[in-house]
Amino acid sequence: EVEGILYSSSGLVTVPDVGSFIPTKCMSLDRIKRLVSIGFEWNGHKRRVSAKEKNEEMWNDMYGKLCSYRHKHGNCFVPAKYAKDQRLSNWVQAQRREVNKLCKAYDESRSHFPEDEKVTEVEGILYSSSGLVT
Repeated sequence: EVEGILYSSSGLVTVPDVGSFIPTKCMSLDRIKRLVSIGFEWNGHKRRVSAKEKNEEMWNDMYGKLCSYRHKHGNCFVPAKYAKDQRLSNWVQAQRREVNKLCKAYDESRSHFPEDEKVTEVEGILYSSSGLVT
């Protein structure tokens, strides 16, 4: 099966960004699968990348840079003024701010439901009333 193609029991094939149709000898299901598997552009134009996709691509790129930094330096403490890559520094700071916001919101919501435990694990991340547990 090729990701993104939907098949129905009636033989109808649905290809994202194209529509639904019944394969023929000229355009068999096998040919459709092969074209989709290489990212064929059905409308003849380069597919527009959504803002969400661009954001995800940028995040993954910066994460890769942080992994490289960690490999080279043995930690993720990118200086606030990192001359070699200020964008990486800014991104790291933004990630810390975002997690701190999430921790604060989580702690505020927990105050409505007090528990005996001082540390709580959510999706593999440890939180305490003072923020992220490191």
